[in-house]
Amino acid sequence: LTAAFFELAVPLRRDLEAQIAVRHDRYDSGTRSTTPKLALRYEPLKTLLLRASYSQGFKMPSLRDLFGGQNQSADSVQDFPGCAARDVARADCPRLQTNRLSGANANLQPEKAKSGNIGIVFEPKEFVSVAFDYFTIHKTDEIGLVPAQFVIDNIPYRAGGTTTLGGNSIFSVTRNAAGSIDALTTSPSNLGERKISGFDLSTNTSFKWRGFKFASNSNIIYYSKYNYADQPQAPLYGRLGLLNLPRWKRTTNYSINQGTWDMNVFYSVMAAMVDKPQSTADVPVTGADRKLEKFNTLDVGLAFSGLTNMKISATVKNLFDKTPSFSGNDPRTLGFAQVHDIRGRFFQVGASYKF
Repeated sequence: LTAAFFELAVPLRRDLEAQIAVRHDRYDSGTRSTTPKLALRYEPLKTLLLRASYSQGFKMPSLRDLFGGQNQSADSVQDFPGCAARDVARADCPRLQTNRLSGANANLQPEKAKSGNIGIVFEPKEFVSVAFDYFTIHKTDEIGLVPAQFVIDNIPYRAGGTTTLGGNSIFSVTRNAAGSIDALTTSPSNLGERKISGFDLSTNTSFKWRGFKFASNSNIIYYSKYNYADQPQAPLYGRLGLLNLPRWKRTTNYSINQGTWDMNVFYSVMAAMVDKPQSTADVPVTGADRKLEKFNTLDVGLAFSGLTNMKISATVKNLFDKTPSFSGNDPRTLGFAQVHDIRGRFFQVGASYKF
């Protein structure tokens, strides 16, 4: 790999500055990429800043995705071609576990991305600042593992042999003489694209009073769009509000310092979600779909640094012992959404020493 990077900050006026950057990468495989970045910063008042940026991104496939060995797992799938061959209705096709092998794909192409941002920062006083931004991201040729269900659905049915997807042996299904699946192979592929947009709001405050230092910062991220394809040549489906993809999240941290004592309170909350896997986004949400309620937690921590070179801390996580809603569609985390913390209330005590 050979890379070159150029960056230039250009003051166009006293209150206006432009930033121009370019990166060029050249790989031994022959792949080349030139990715630019352009940013503008306008400060009409000392208390007001306007900013905007546009950039392009480039990411080569990992060595493991290109040349790695095979992994084995048992995937839960439905053999719709097999059911059709046995005259079993699609609605009655049972779910089964199949042996899945996933390996590398030497034909992977690099991922590419374009992103933009426009925002405003308002700082009326030294101890208060508010920032509001709109962002958009568009990724193409995104790399991901082709789902086992996609391989089964798109390979012609043939009992007593191995069939491939378009003659490509890295995607195949092997069936026994009775037509049941004995083995399945899949691999990473350039699945498609992803389009994300939304808003970000952050506030920061800090002040002193009678020997105490108070500070707080809060951040809210709100997605207006989150569409992506999780299968080759599939349309872009909106996934917002489905399992593990809440529409918004908010975090707030409060801190108090007095000499050698520090206290922190951390609050986080995320929006409610529909208990429906993102992979089923092609099926509209209905009133019969179960909801996972909005989930919030509160952490409290205390630290003492009055001993020479030593700091002692104690923290209570999830102070009110909140339990998130149960999900019937995420077995990887014991029946709860992956984005939820399921540990309940617990305590941490620590000490650090600097030599």
